[in-house]
Amino acid sequence: MNTKMLQTHPWRPTILPQLPYHKWQAPAQDTAFFCDLHADAQAFLRSLKQAGLITNDQPHQPLELTLKGLKTRIIIGGDCFDKGPSTLALLRLINKLLTLKPDT
Repeated sequence: MNTKMLQTHPWRPTILPQLPYHKWQAPAQDTAFFCDLHADAQAFLRSLKQAGLITNDQPHQPLELTLKGLKTRIIIGGDCFDKGPSTLALLRLINKLLTLKPDT
């Protein structure tokens, strides 16, 4: 058996050596990134709760951030208000979140 065929090397794209990894830094603040919410306010509430950022995930109760939620930068990206069941509810939820945490 040819031993050269048994040697494996991890695949690396050719662009990797050109990236400035030595300059990358982790953010000083915890960050939570949510994307593709698709106008589903209830699912977003559950995600915030699962991440430990809010105290409850009931839509008719006041939105309250946990200590972790107050310290974490929350980023929402992409496809927020399309293809979903509750566009207006999601918009209101995001507005409440911005009221509680303007730097989100």
